[in-house]
Amino acid sequence: MSLRGRFKNKIGKMEHLKPLAAETESGLKVRVWFELMLVWYEQKGIVRGPVFGDERGKRVRAKHYEMEILAQLEWIQMNLDSLISLNVNVFENMGVG
Repeated sequence: MSLRGRFKNKIGKMEHLKPLAAETESGLKVRVWFELMLVWYEQKGIVRGPVFGDERGKRVRAKHYEMEILAQLEWIQMNLDSLISLNVNVFENMGVG
């Protein structure tokens, strides 16, 4: 993954390469999800800016998306059998932190 811009309070244009495993030991397909994210942004016409940004392109923390993410997890719980146990209260027991 390559990044361009300011990093860790450095000033000026910098390039930063972050090596990532294409797939984690637990089976998470990092490359697939990263590429899907890039396609999604490209379809929205977004070609620069932070990965996690608001509608104005300003960087936001993951907490900004927490309710949307938890609502999606609740939908998964109700609609996709056995992925998330019905005994789990998604909004109380899960979070983006």
